[in-house]
Order: sequence, then C-alpha cells, then structure tokens
Amino acid sequence: MKTFVDFGLIALMKFSLVILTILSLPAVGLAQSGLRADLFEPAPSIGDLLATRSAEIKKGRFTISLGSDWAYHVLGIENPDKSATKWIVEQRASLQASFNYAPSSQLRLAAGFNSAVFQQGTRSNDWGAEVPLEAAMGSTWLAAVWAPLRSSDGRLAGALETSLVLPSAQTSGLVGARDLGVRVTGLFSARFDWISLLLNLGMATRSQIEFRDLDRDDGLIYRLGVEFGHNTWPVFISAELAGETPLHNPFSSGLNEFLETLWGVRAKFGDFHLQLGASIGLLGAGAPKVRGLALVRWTITSEKMGACIE
Repeated sequence: MKTFVDFGLIALMKFSLVILTILSLPAVGLAQSGLRADLFEPAPSIGDLLATRSAEIKKGRFTISLGSDWAYHVLGIENPDKSATKWIVEQRASLQASFNYAPSSQLRLAAGFNSAVFQQGTRSNDWGAEVPLEAAMGSTWLAAVWAPLRSSDGRLAGALETSLVLPSAQTSGLVGARDLGVRVTGLFSARFDWISLLLNLGMATRSQIEFRDLDRDDGLIYRLGVEFGHNTWPVFISAELAGETPLHNPFSSGLNEFLETLWGVRAKFGDFHLQLGASIGLLGAGAPKVRGLALVRWTITSEKMGACIE
C-alpha cells in the first residue's frame, strides 16, 4: 500500500509540472456562446468552507457532497443612455455534486460536476439573434490534492491541488466553453483551538472569450477564509473572500475581476454536515448582486465502510 501511495505522489507531482507548462500556452478565442458567466466554485470536501479549500487530509475518509446555489443579477449590459440594464443572466440556480476519497494522509482524489438547472435572461446566439437563456449542463472535473507539508501538532498544513476540467459544458448556457481546462492551486490551513484560517492561491486556464468589454481568459485564483468554532462544537461560523483576476494583467480592470464576500454557518449532525451561506458581489462582471448557498456533505471512514459491508 505504501509503495502504491508513493507512486501516486510521484505521478501527481509530474502531472502538476505538465499542467504548469500548459498554463503558459496561448488561449484560443471563441464566440460569446462559450462564455462562463459565473466563476464561483463551491468547495467539495469536509473541512472546506463555502469556497475556500482546506489543506488538511484525513486518511480513509470518503465524502459525498451535494449543493445548490442561487445567484441574482449575475451578468448584465448597461444601455448607452444609462437606462434599465439588459440582463444576459438575470438569475441562475445551480446544482453541484462531488465525491472524494483519501487513500493516505497525503493524497485525496475527487470528482464532480455542476449544472445550471434554471436560468433567466437573454443571450445572443451565433447569428446575433436574441434568445432566452435556458438550463444547461456545466463542467465535469477531476482533482487530486497532495499534502506534503504538515506541522508535528497538525495545526499547520500545506497542499497542492491539481484539477482537470473536462469539456462537458453546454456553451449555449453560458456555463463555460467545450474545451479542456486545468487549475493548479496552493492550499494553506492553520487550525487553532476555536479559529481556523484558510488561504488558496492558484491559476486557472480557459479559452479566451471576448464579449463587449468583457475578456474571459486565464485567471489568478485567490481565496481567504476564517472559521470560528471548536471541534467539540456542533455549529461553526465562517467568513470568506473569493476572487479571480486576469493572469496576464492582474487587478487591472474592475470589469474583468471577480470578487465576492461570503458568510456561512456549518452544523454537524454525526456524519452529516450542513452548510448554509450567502454572498454579495463586490467587483466584476459575473459577480452576482446576491447569492444563496446550501451544501450537504456526508462522510464515512474506511473503518465504518468496512463494517457496513460486513
């Protein structure tokens, strides 16, 4: 088993180097139909906040996560006379599902998908005609988290997350392009008696899409979160900043930025965790005026799983 894990860690490091090489390649331009209007990505695992990922890994833990979020006033166009805004994505309800398993204390594997189950707005098709925005399948992804850094008391941890975004999105739904994408993100965690600090810094690749003054291209991801609560408490409270800025020209344009602030509460019911949250968009096209979230996570250890099978 140890040999298998060591081999997996080496393979993951090599794969991450390949991904970093891909990040330097130029993007390809696409039409508006491939635009990803909302850049928000709910966190997939126990120990994560609403958006910010934790670097901690619990060996043998299997987790199923189901979530939904509703966003209002996601993407709009101001008329030249400054009259009523034309909403391309006025509101959107999304569903997400993910599964992850940690075969060791240094490696966690995950997979998931998301979809826009309801949308309201008006987009332009490839011929320039205005058509109603409809529900659409989003992205499917695979991820591996490698955590080589951990303090002796377990309070500090560092990890590298490498994600592969598969080309499953329906471009007409403005949920992304049908192209392969990659993300490489550094995860850092610090846990103390009643407070936890989480920091994520990473890069994401996507096909370049220009729509009016909006330019979606490779991005620099940053997330910062704090959670208040002791391990013996049934309820935790969190606050976060989650954003992305263009990789080629960071923090240069308010329109092409993405930044929102999130507040959440997490409740534990045995092996089940319920997270509820809300957010306000602070900056950029695609950051909604307001968002509501609900995430349900069920976790089981390999020992309990074996007992259930027996």
